[in-house]
Amino acid sequence: EDILEEFAQMTPEELLEEKDADTMAAISAKEVTSEDTTEKMSKKTAEQIEAEPAMTELPYIDGIDWEYARIHLEDPEMIRSVTQDFVKRLKAERIEINALAERLDNREELKAFQTRVHALKSSAALIGVLSVAAFARTIEYAAEAGNLDKIRTLLPVLNEEMLLYEERLQIFLPQKAEKSKERMEDRSVILAMLEMLRLSAMACDVDAVDAAIEQLNTYSYEQKLQEQIDRLKGYVQEIKMEEIQELIDSMMKTL
Repeated sequence: EDILEEFAQMTPEELLEEKDADTMAAISAKEVTSEDTTEKMSKKTAEQIEAEPAMTELPYIDGIDWEYARIHLEDPEMIRSVTQDFVKRLKAERIEINALAERLDNREELKAFQTRVHALKSSAALIGVLSVAAFARTIEYAAEAGNLDKIRTLLPVLNEEMLLYEERLQIFLPQKAEKSKERMEDRSVILAMLEMLRLSAMACDVDAVDAAIEQLNTYSYEQKLQEQIDRLKGYVQEIKMEEIQELIDSMMKTL
C-alpha cells in the first residue's frame, strides 16, 4: 500500500505520534518499496541503470529521498532544477495555504484549499520531500471530507515541516555575499520600524509584514535587541501575527 495513502487514513493523534516517534524518516524507505515504485524500477534494464548519472552529484539532505525523486526525474540536473523551483515557491505556498485555511466556511473555499494542498503534495513528492507530501495528502483528504478539526490539528505540523525544508533546501539557491550591517542605535528610527511592523501585523498584511521585517533586518543592533528582532523574524516566518504584536508591545516599553 502506498505509504502516503496509509498516512492519509490515520487520525490526527496517530499522525502526531508517528512524528513524535521520529518515524517520519521511514516514509522514504517504505515508499520506494511500494508496488507502484517497484514496478517502475523493474522496467529499467541493467544497462539503463548503469548508464544513469551518479546520485552523489546531489547533496545529502536529511529527510530527502533522492532515489525516490529519480523515479520521476532521472537526470540529477533536472532534480536540482526542480528542487530549486520548489524551494523558491515554498514560502509563498505556505503563506497562501495558511491564508486559505482562515476561510473554510463553504464548499468552494474548502475546494480552493484542497487544490492548493494537493499541488504542494505533488511537488514535494516529486523531489522526495516525503514528510511534507504525507502531511499535505492527509490534509487534502481531510478537506475533501470537510473535516475541519483534522485540518486545524495537522496544519501547524505541515507548517513546521515546510519551514524545516525552506531552511534545509537553501543550499539550492544562489548564495548572497554577506555584507556587514550598519549598527542602528537611534531609538526613534527603531521605534518607527517596529511600529510599521506592528501595524502591518494588526492588518494581517503579509506583504507589508515581510517588507517591514526586511527593513529591520537591514541593520544590526545591541545584543538584547538583536535577539528580540530575531524572535520577530521567526514569528514572521510562521505567520504568527498576534505574537508579533505582543512582542513589539513588550519591546516598545523598554526602548
